Amino acid sequence: MRYRARTKWHLIALILVLTIGLVACTKVDDPGPNQAQGPDEPTAGGTITVRLNGDVSGLNPFGKTEGNTYQLWAFMAESLVRHTPDNKWTGQLAETWDISPDGKEYTFNLRKDVKWHDGEPFTADDVIFSYELHWDDEVSEEAKYTWMVDDEPITMEKVDAHTVKMILPKPFPAILEEVKWFIPGPKHILENVPRNEIPTCEWGNNPVFTGPFKFVEYKPGEYVKMERFDDYWGGTPYLDAVYFRVLADENAAAVALESGQLDWTRITPAVYDRLKDSSITHAFSQNQAGLFWSRYRVGT
Repeated sequence: MRYRARTKWHLIALILVLTIGLVACTKVDDPGPNQAQGPDEPTAGGTITVRLNGDVSGLNPFGKTEGNTYQLWAFMAESLVRHTPDNKWTGQLAETWDISPDGKEYTFNLRKDVKWHDGEPFTADDVIFSYELHWDDEVSEEAKYTWMVDDEPITMEKVDAHTVKMILPKPFPAILEEVKWFIPGPKHILENVPRNEIPTCEWGNNPVFTGPFKFVEYKPGEYVKMERFDDYWGGTPYLDAVYFRVLADENAAAVALESGQLDWTRITPAVYDRLKDSSITHAFSQNQAGLFWSRYRVGT
């Protein structure tokens, strides 16, 4: 059985998100030269400012991470597969994948046009190297348990430069739920780092990934800056940059949104009640295992 990625879905989703950000920075009744005229006419350029409700513990997928880290990775890091908004599987670093008839082998066919943010090519060697790190107790004593089925190990092997095969001890239909959290690291940067130093190595302070935006700067407790990656396999992103501002206080975030210091934030029900009738913000909701509202600016 073969699953093929929806062509450039990731880019299309990114365009929609970033179009919202551009509209948020300009008055709706007075469109500027860099503003999209409608959801089907995205315009290049601009910066979006997104709120983080707390600081990040790290950007290294082999080190300590938490919820806000994943929000940042969504812009700059990638896995082999991912979910679409309608909860279907699509490829990311893997363009297609095959499942053996017995359900125990998953062969991932990697994209051949992917580059790391430093310009080096992404290959199967990066995937295998990163997978091996999950099994190295010097890197982590817990990560390997993710890659087991009934306490039996899942193995990963290289088929060729752009193909890897994952072999399960027995069928496990939910394995892609684990694969989607697997973020490869660049072998050419990490292979010479002592294994016990990888979780805290310098790469985590200046990470190199494969996503549409690349890391620029992190100031603890204040912000994370990213800029677009022009060689992104899915096409050049529409925004020039993304700025993540750390704001833990909900009321401060609401004030920042109203004053134009923020373009997007998640908000609590209490803040929603305060802003729901505002003419310069717009709310939308998502179905998750909790209740929250998002709010973004539509005027100044």
